[in-house]
Formats: sequence, structure tokens, C-alpha cells
Amino acid sequence: MTTAVSPSPTFARRLRRGLAGGAMATAAVLGFAGVASAHHADVTAAATCATDTAKINTGQATVSYTATAWQTTETEKRVNTNLSVDRRIGSGPWVNVGSGAFTAANSYSFSGSFQVPGDGSSVTVRVTAVANYGPKGEFDFGGTYNDVVLNAATCTVGPTTTTAAPTTTTPAPTTTAPTTTAVVTEVLAESATVQLAYTGDHTGTIALIGAGLLASGGLIVIRTRRKLEA
Repeated sequence: MTTAVSPSPTFARRLRRGLAGGAMATAAVLGFAGVASAHHADVTAAATCATDTAKINTGQATVSYTATAWQTTETEKRVNTNLSVDRRIGSGPWVNVGSGAFTAANSYSFSGSFQVPGDGSSVTVRVTAVANYGPKGEFDFGGTYNDVVLNAATCTVGPTTTTAAPTTTTPAPTTTAPTTTAVVTEVLAESATVQLAYTGDHTGTIALIGAGLLASGGLIVIRTRRKLEA
């Protein structure tokens, strides 16, 4: 036969106190984590090969970064008057490469750049809130930071190489105007030969013939009268 043993009142009180204390501690940690994740800087970065004025690769990579205050409708909580920008190559030491601030004048964002060896190494960019957030530092969270990791570009010293896309030239269609051959019709004027009455030197001959005819007619008239009188 098994007999159930009830815990003593003292043990029960201690157990309840322990559970309550653990719950409060857990709530405090979760609450702090929620607040701590609010005030921060969002960081983006990209790397490209650096060139000199003659567009020659220097063997260095240029890392360009942008830091932006966390998003909230309470704009005063985005303000931070002093932030530092540091970089680290691989597991090497941290090196300061810039600073900035989050203000209404710059829309709570600032940018910058720095150079690292263009050997493809891993580069970490860190933005740290040196000052507390708020116009007067009233929202704490100074010392918090945010990182972004990228690989530096692999850059070879020498002229930049650009692969040009092949150009395809399509000749424009040529349009040849139709050739018009002018047909010239040559009209030859026919020369009409007109036989005109001759009006030359034969006039005298014709006059003599006419006179002879008149004389003959006169003789015939005279002979006729004589015959009638006889």
C-alpha cells in the first residue's frame, strides 16, 4: 500500500516564490530585448574596383556604405548626433573610417566610402551609436551597433576591360526610282511642193499672140460687112 505524502507548507511557499521570480526575470529579459531592438542603425554596403583619373584599376576596392536610423513614426527617437563607422578586413583589427549623425536635415541617413585591398577578402562594416538616441540623448542605447559583411571586389591593376556587345548593322533598304525613258517623236515636216503660175519673161510672147488674135478677129469682121453690103 502506497501512501501519498503532501509537501510541507514551507516547501510549497518556496516553490511558488521561485517560479514567480523566474517568470519575472524572463519577462524582464524579453522586455529589454524588445526595447533594445528598436533603436539601431540599418547598414548597407557594396564594393567596386577603384580606378584613377585615367580609368586604370589601382588594385584597390572602394566600399560604399549607407547608414539609416531605424523606422518609427516618433521621429525624435530616430535622432542620434554621433555615430562612428569602422571596418575590419577578415579577422583583423577594427579601423575607424568615418562618422555621421541622424538628423531631420539629412533624413536620418548618411553615406560614405573607403578603400581596401581588392583581393576579395571579407570586409565587415560596423556603425556604432556613440551618443544616446534622442535630441538630448534621452532615449539611451548609446554603444549599440549594427554590422554588415561583404566580400571586397577582386581588382587587378591595369586598364579596365569592357566587353562590348557585338554591333549588328542592318543596311537600310535601298529604293531605286524607276527609270523613265523619254520617247522623243521626231516629226519631220513634209515639204509641200506648190506649183505656182509662172510669171517670168514669157509675158511678151503672150501679148503678141493676143494681138494677132485681135487682128484676125478684125479681118473677119470687115469681110463679113463687105459680104452683107454686096
